[in-house]
Amino acid sequence: MENQLMYESPLTGSVSVRDRWGKGAGVMTNDGVTFSLEWRGNRFEGHSPDSLELVGEAVASAEPPELDRGDLCGYELTWSTPVTVMTGAGTERFDLTAQLTVPNPHAPAPGQEYGVSLTLAVPGGDVSTARHGDMESALLELQRNAPDGMRMAICSTCALSDYHPVGYGFMGDLACFRNSKEEFRKVSSKSALLDVWDSRAGHVQETYHCPDFE
Repeated sequence: MENQLMYESPLTGSVSVRDRWGKGAGVMTNDGVTFSLEWRGNRFEGHSPDSLELVGEAVASAEPPELDRGDLCGYELTWSTPVTVMTGAGTERFDLTAQLTVPNPHAPAPGQEYGVSLTLAVPGGDVSTARHGDMESALLELQRNAPDGMRMAICSTCALSDYHPVGYGFMGDLACFRNSKEEFRKVSSKSALLDVWDSRAGHVQETYHCPDFE
């Protein structure tokens, strides 16, 4: 993501990671483009938290990470992100907790189920979702489950964003059209979206927010 699309400094915080060896703490940094996970002495990086590649060689350990061609697998990752929410009292920030499961595709027997579930900590009680295959679908359910008068003001709910008609991945493939607002507002079909696709400002993460939110 280009600097002008960033609305805050990179987010760094403690996360929980569970694998076949048990549950442990890690540190994850999200700079708007790349997720970096420090866990059990290893570093993993990726465009999306479901696609974290080992950087360098794995440290010698009695509890090695499970890898699928270099990508971390067989894990459950839990992390929190502050998100902007519009309520009757104005604009507030609440913590959004995501629990993502990425199974090992080479496991001898079915076990974990791929997907993410979300929980938004709001006054009066948390709002949660079932498990979904991508962040967009989970956020849509979360908005449906939110109390009346509460709306998430994030890139996923912004009128200036959309996905490529061909498809998108788990997270981070949302195109932002804040630099070509007038052209994008006229889009009414997939073919029209393709006509303005190259005018996008870049790709954003679904949970972000910027001053151009509509």
